[in-house]
Amino acid sequence: MYAQVVRYYQFGDPQNVLKVEQRIIEPLKQDEILVKMDARPINPSDLIPIRGAYRHRICLPAVPGYEGVGTVVETGPLASSTLIGKRVLPLRGEGTWQDYVISRAVLAIEVPDQINDDAASRLYINPITAWVICTETLKITSDQVLLVNAANSSIGRLFIQLSSLFGFRVIAIIRHTRYAEELLNLGAWHVIDSSRMSIYDATMSVTNGQGADASIDSIGGLDGFELARSTRPGGTFLALGLLSGTQVDWARISKEL
Repeated sequence: MYAQVVRYYQFGDPQNVLKVEQRIIEPLKQDEILVKMDARPINPSDLIPIRGAYRHRICLPAVPGYEGVGTVVETGPLASSTLIGKRVLPLRGEGTWQDYVISRAVLAIEVPDQINDDAASRLYINPITAWVICTETLKITSDQVLLVNAANSSIGRLFIQLSSLFGFRVIAIIRHTRYAEELLNLGAWHVIDSSRMSIYDATMSVTNGQGADASIDSIGGLDGFELARSTRPGGTFLALGLLSGTQVDWARISKEL
């Protein structure tokens, strides 16, 4: 049985980095399942190794794709045959940018019927990350204020939605005023347009000089520093992303704050 697969090769290879190929699907091992992929998105995290990062731990060529949803079409001898026909997230299996993915049955998460393929295919990275950060990493409570930059991003919006569920308040930082009303309707407590006002001054104003209890930085660089500066003494500053491509200056943060 053959399947179509997207592979990526050494960054800087004179040939194309991405290639569409055909491969033979190997027989399943004892506890494995074969998933016919129905939807697989492009997450920014998929592009990082394609551009040459993680070469120290990813053996190339490799199949990209961390997320996706599909239907189980075959099971190994020790995997339950009741999974056949079920929609699942094949977690920690092969890259999802292919027609079929082999995964361990124990790591396949069944998807309820009320969740469509589009939503299900994007559940693994951002939603679970946001949930774990709020409930386990920060353990943010209903009386606290969370400061989030890149608030109009997918994960930024998730933090805002979770604030409505758990009762904490989100100060959403954006760079374009046109997103403000939408984020407020989504549940943001306050919106700061960093292109028009100081993040620090605005945060101190709405928190009565206390600063945010916790901050989540997805940008890095000077934006991250301003976020750290706007977090109260004893609060938590979490570096989640690096959209600017520049690391937060931890030495400056520890020295000045």
